[in-house]
Amino acid sequence: MERMHSLLKRQIKRYLDSEPIPRAWEVFMNAVNEAYRQMDLDRRMLERSLDLSSSELLEANAEMRAIFQAIPDILFRLDGSGTILDCKAGAKMDFIAEPKKMIGKRIQEIPMKSIGDRFQTAIDCLQAEKTMVGVEYSLTVHGQEQFYEARLLPFLEDQIIAIIRNITDRKRTEIKLMESEKLYRTFINATYDMVFLKDERLRNIVINQSLASFFGKSEEHVVGKSDFELMPQAAAEKCRETDLAALEKMSLVTSEEIVGDQVYETLKFPVDLGNNRKGVGGFIRNITDRKRVEAERERAEYLYRTLARNAQSAIFIVQEGRLRFVNPYVTVYTGYEEKELIGKDPVSLIHPDDRESAGKNAVRMIKGNLSSPYEFRIVCKNGDIRWIMETNTPFDYEGKPAVLMNSMDITERKRTEEALEKRILALTRPLDDADGIAFEELFNLDDIQRLQDEFARATGVGSLIIRTDGTPITSPSNFCRLCGDIIRKTEKGLANCYRNDSVIGRASTYGPTIEPCLSGGLWDAGAGISVGGRHIANWLIGQVRDETQTEENMRRYAREIGADEEAVVEAFREVPVMSRERFQHVAHALFTLANQLSNFAYQNVQQARFITERKQAEEALRESENSFGRCLSWLPLEWPRPMCKPAGGFA
Repeated sequence: MERMHSLLKRQIKRYLDSEPIPRAWEVFMNAVNEAYRQMDLDRRMLERSLDLSSSELLEANAEMRAIFQAIPDILFRLDGSGTILDCKAGAKMDFIAEPKKMIGKRIQEIPMKSIGDRFQTAIDCLQAEKTMVGVEYSLTVHGQEQFYEARLLPFLEDQIIAIIRNITDRKRTEIKLMESEKLYRTFINATYDMVFLKDERLRNIVINQSLASFFGKSEEHVVGKSDFELMPQAAAEKCRETDLAALEKMSLVTSEEIVGDQVYETLKFPVDLGNNRKGVGGFIRNITDRKRVEAERERAEYLYRTLARNAQSAIFIVQEGRLRFVNPYVTVYTGYEEKELIGKDPVSLIHPDDRESAGKNAVRMIKGNLSSPYEFRIVCKNGDIRWIMETNTPFDYEGKPAVLMNSMDITERKRTEEALEKRILALTRPLDDADGIAFEELFNLDDIQRLQDEFARATGVGSLIIRTDGTPITSPSNFCRLCGDIIRKTEKGLANCYRNDSVIGRASTYGPTIEPCLSGGLWDAGAGISVGGRHIANWLIGQVRDETQTEENMRRYAREIGADEEAVVEAFREVPVMSRERFQHVAHALFTLANQLSNFAYQNVQQARFITERKQAEEALRESENSFGRCLSWLPLEWPRPMCKPAGGFA
């Protein structure tokens, strides 16, 4: 037998004394011994369980006490008559009396009788129905009204548990909500727009009186219904489509709908209804009048745009001394934006020196005393001065007198006239005048530059037109890197180039001058340009080489002018190679062009003198006619007055 349990030993000793256990009993004794051992294990497990249960119960009680102390409620245990048997106070809460001091008193004995009656009614109801009963009431505590909610529940042995909570904050919030709802109801009912709010099933839950009137029903008959219950199928489907669009896009959706002869604009937007519910809110406005006005405005704007698009001049309206309308052309030549011009005094745009004369001419034209356009200068936004030619017409604009102004920017014409006057003045000076006639006064430099560029590109030579003192008139054309970027970048090399240019370009009536360059030795040629025998410019070509120019000579010249030898040699190798015969042909073509320019310049001088002489003759004729007219005005009225013919003479 295994180790015998102590209790079994005592039993054997007591009842069998010390006699040996019969062999037949061994199986039985082993079973009894095992039973004793199993009992010990069960006892120890039970003790352990009791220890754990007691500990968990104490811990749970502690947690419950902590939770109870944290909640803002008071618990009263009452008997069936309402007498307070016990009190458990939670977090600090204002109350009419200390809760512990109320034990033994009836809860109905609260100072205000009406509240006590409510508690009595609640107790009676609870005892009759055996279910929870709620009571709400208010008390003045520390000079302020406090709101409470009491919940009475049946408990053991006909007792009652009363849970009382301070609901002042909730009540005040509810009051504010009621006041807010009253304000928003007043607001939405004051507008002519139709207002609605739909739930997640797209049923109306809030509407205003305007929408109810539109349906011809009371608000109660519209709330709770969908569009399909309030309008025709087609209209309801269209509304449902925009409702779903607002919910899908989660953004504002705008649409227009025509009902009969009326046009309505609807704005719909998603609304969070809480508890993961999304509804749709919206405003509906009758925009029939607005659409009519917009249509009329669009027609007027179309006419305006047509005029503005086709007008080749500025059009603006002046009323009460202010700009009321301007077309885009006005903003183009003034530099001001339309919003800057509207309301502006148009006189402020006129050049100060021209304001008086422009004002007088404008008044004369308005009165019908002037029919020809008048001219004046304006000052643009950026400070530029531009010439304007203007006419005006009085008319009514929006029921008030106004002036329609039509103007044109003639700045370029004025500049051309001024340039022409200066050019004619220059061309009419004597050819032997000390100041002489400048090349720029005879030719358009842009045209000359283009002619020079094309000649150089066609022949493969470098080209430049200079004054007789060697200074350039045009920009270099097709210059090689050796001359343009190296030799002319040194002080001595540039001086040699100027000296060479003045020599090569000397005037000649027999042919071009062809010589090696005095600054580098490349082949150059030149032809003089003259007007009436006066030498005014030289046209030079060159910058080509043949077998007579060597790298050794270029190295020597590089040292002479202080240039880098290797750079000079490298650039020399890039210089175009041209036979002397070919270069002579190019030079003679140049000579022919230079002579043509000389002849053209002389013709310009002759034409300018002819124009000047004719203009002087016309002015003299007008002055003569004016003098003759003044003489006729002195004759007696009865004398016959001869008529002056346009070409002069008498009838």
